[in-house]
Amino acid sequence: MQKIFGISLAITGLIHSIKCADIPYSDLYLPEGTNGFVCQMDIFTIDHVREVAKNAFESFYIETIYRKFPKLFEDTHLFNKQVDMLLSFPMMLSRSYFVIGNPGKIRVIINISGQIIGVLVENYNSLSKETNYEKCSPVRMSVEEDSIQNSYLNELWDIASPTLGINCGFNFFPVLTINAVMNVLQNNHVQDRGNRNSAYLRKYTGTDFKGVNLYSYPLRKSVSNKVASGQPGPFRIIFDMNNYEFKGIINVEDSRVKFKTVWDLSSIPPHMIYSPSSVLNLEREPDNYWPKTCLGRKFKAKAIWLYLEFVMKKWPSHMNGRKLNFPILIDEVLQLWPIRAQGEYDYDRIRAVAIGHDTSLDTYGLYQAKVRNGKLDNFEKCMDFTQEEIQLVKSATDLSAQS
Repeated sequence: MQKIFGISLAITGLIHSIKCADIPYSDLYLPEGTNGFVCQMDIFTIDHVREVAKNAFESFYIETIYRKFPKLFEDTHLFNKQVDMLLSFPMMLSRSYFVIGNPGKIRVIINISGQIIGVLVENYNSLSKETNYEKCSPVRMSVEEDSIQNSYLNELWDIASPTLGINCGFNFFPVLTINAVMNVLQNNHVQDRGNRNSAYLRKYTGTDFKGVNLYSYPLRKSVSNKVASGQPGPFRIIFDMNNYEFKGIINVEDSRVKFKTVWDLSSIPPHMIYSPSSVLNLEREPDNYWPKTCLGRKFKAKAIWLYLEFVMKKWPSHMNGRKLNFPILIDEVLQLWPIRAQGEYDYDRIRAVAIGHDTSLDTYGLYQAKVRNGKLDNFEKCMDFTQEEIQLVKSATDLSAQS
């Protein structure tokens, strides 16, 4: 009972401290207190994720060179969101910003307002042509205890949230991996009390940690919870040999890199309840393909509906003082909006697809184009939308605009 009361009190204190902080617009749909994401064995700060989200937003609306990203992210239920237009953009392990080339597996997911929905690892199976997703964990990294307030906040987070692991710079070590190493050390010591002179054990003589009999032992990155083998890297666990209490992690190659506790915020609610931009209510729409194809190219029905809705929104000509990159105007008559949907044509570098509006006839269709030097040309119509389909979307968007 006292433990539950303590956790409730800690959560109350954290909520109070968070509510007093100025929450960035990009973070409104993230769990309260998020300052990073853990993707398998890698950790990214919230500042870096925000910058990637900003790049994705600007690329979608303002960038004049056509690129394959950001593309539509169709599995909205992965983040427990209603069917909405979400965009996927690569986040590189190198911490550089993606422009062209191999996009890697990590994606930042945003909505069309530029707000961060989450981060995930994308695994594409070329044989089955299916993509599986692994959500990255929103986390809270401890802050430097250079004040009483920061020390107090770290204590509250430690009570309120489960520890996911430890990070040193860009390196993340799951708590299960750390526990596995400590168990090996303790078991070896029980079996052989002369094991203190092991080739890998070192007496710790630094001043960052306090203890009676401190030692260090190599800690290697591993994708499993087992103790990794091989040559020692730069990271070492610090522990007290007397009671095998874990003290922290050091980087022997760079003493400036300090370890931080990482807490899992997956179960903490976001700052705000999600409000989708789509008004089409596609929750009951079957996860089927659109009945017609574009020269054999198939699209999910929900993706087509969402893009049609996007096209029919009343967009200004400029955003933040910069001209929007859509629609592309051909012969003063044909307006085109490039679409980037998931599927087997993801890596087609020479072809692209756009929704077109022939303003002279007031008709809509899909057009295939060739990509040359980042520009789209040679548009060829490949599919017509019926008046009933267009009217359904127009009615929903007009009704929403009036309410």
